[in-house]
Amino acid sequence: MSYTSITIKNIIDGISDNEYVLPAIQREFVWNITQIEKLFDSLMRGYPVGSFLFWSIKKDNVKDYQFYSFLAKYHAIDNCHNAEFNPSGNNDITAILDGQQRLTSLYIGLKGSYSEKKKNARHDNPNAYPQKFLYLNLLDNSILDNNTQNEESSMKYEFKFLTEEESKDISKKMWFKVSDILGIDVAKFVITSLKQFGEEKQASCLDKLNLLKNTVEKHEIITYFEEKEQDLDKVLNIFIRVNSQGTILSYSDLLLSTATATWKSINARENIHTLVDELNNKGMNISSDFIMKSSLMLTDLNIKFIIKNFTRSNMQIIENQWEDIRVYLNLTVSLLQKYGYNHTYISAYNALLPIAYYLKVSKVDYSEFLSNTKYQNDRDTIIKWLRRAFIKQIFSGGSDGTLTTYRDIIKENYKNGFPLNEIEKRFKGKRQDITFTDEDIEGLMDSANYNNKKQLYSVMTAIFPIPSHALEMNIDHMFPKSSMTSSKNLAQWKFSDEKQKDIIGYWCNNISNLQYLEISQNRAKSAQDFASWLNEISKKDNNFKPNQLIPDIDSYAPENFIEFCEKRFKLLLDKLKKNI
Repeated sequence: MSYTSITIKNIIDGISDNEYVLPAIQREFVWNITQIEKLFDSLMRGYPVGSFLFWSIKKDNVKDYQFYSFLAKYHAIDNCHNAEFNPSGNNDITAILDGQQRLTSLYIGLKGSYSEKKKNARHDNPNAYPQKFLYLNLLDNSILDNNTQNEESSMKYEFKFLTEEESKDISKKMWFKVSDILGIDVAKFVITSLKQFGEEKQASCLDKLNLLKNTVEKHEIITYFEEKEQDLDKVLNIFIRVNSQGTILSYSDLLLSTATATWKSINARENIHTLVDELNNKGMNISSDFIMKSSLMLTDLNIKFIIKNFTRSNMQIIENQWEDIRVYLNLTVSLLQKYGYNHTYISAYNALLPIAYYLKVSKVDYSEFLSNTKYQNDRDTIIKWLRRAFIKQIFSGGSDGTLTTYRDIIKENYKNGFPLNEIEKRFKGKRQDITFTDEDIEGLMDSANYNNKKQLYSVMTAIFPIPSHALEMNIDHMFPKSSMTSSKNLAQWKFSDEKQKDIIGYWCNNISNLQYLEISQNRAKSAQDFASWLNEISKKDNNFKPNQLIPDIDSYAPENFIEFCEKRFKLLLDKLKKNI
């Protein structure tokens, strides 16, 4: 390797001309606005920002590899994926092996923009992602907080991403668009654009702009090593060694990067990101980490994210089985969706992997599994197991060993349906035990409350029939929460102080005061008192009370709330013992 230094402007110009590109093994841009702002502050202060590792590729070899361009105008929804770059093969190019987060940040700050969602804005609001550019405040010499104990975490120079409208507010600050520093005559700018300020402020602004100018265009700040090896396997080993020295790149990132570099028949990055989007559009909240873990699980490879698993042969196995991986992950998520599960109720996504593996090895008919009655028992058994897995939290924390054991059990017993009985036997008495004693169930009923929806949903679906339109259902308080947590109301209904504490602290949010309700019904019900609402809905549905296990008591007035909850608690407990 050779050691070289160049200016930021040199490399930014090279990025613009696609002389510097990203190899397919690189992950995508993940830095946030604050990290970019702090990077520019560090550069202005003369702090070292680390060395870089470049890969020089001869023009005769560039067609052998896959590359991506740098992002300039980052948008969290519409433009967060790098565009594929197809070199002409007429020139050598340089690929970035280490430092792409920093270089992309410099490129965005000097040539582009950053659009992230405004706080509390709806995702579907077209104005939720305003375009922001990097600005430098010329008036303040320092924005160090005098109360800050750790100066290293502070910023001396105030860099900030702003919309163009926000940058016009110059009541206390003078915002200079950082990208304008390229090619600007600093002295002329100060004289013509800052003439409203006195000589002292003009001099301060001039010093700051000259420092920015020199930092970007004159000082050779970018220090890099250049690798000239042309063999991808050797370069991949270098990349893995460099990027596994800490937390900069996770093992799943490395696995994804390796797949992207070695797959031949399909574009790994594009297919993996497409699959992530497909599953998340069905109510999930997964990342490429889950896809890579799934790929290892479903292809019978070692599940652990360890470097020795990042081999070309392993990646080819995943590529060869990619269509099955995609199909059965989609089928798994569709099954969960059918039973009302979405990201709100999923405590550990690794619980989906034994299901996907079972569906793959048993080769179920993808087009019929969700609807054909011949699969009904299988569907019910899988969901019964899944509820238990979520409730028992058997996939929380490290679960590679558990997943490997599940894979072995399924491989040995899949021919007679999902092997729930064999799973129960194998894990009986261990941490991953999915069976319940009566004492377990009673404790579960105590803990099943509105504030723990992930556990609550699995408990409720074990007790009540799951609506065919489960995705359109809410979990609702029967006696309105707003009423049963109001001290004024509780006092009015003559509950003692001790009972008020019990109601607010336990009964109000306990499963005994909860039900499924259609979204439209829930909105219409709002804070209506339970007795009136129950009377209305019972006239429309004679089976509502028995289906919801509503006990018969003299009155459903708030004064009888505790009696209602205690009696319904027993009904729910008995049903849960039968169904869990």
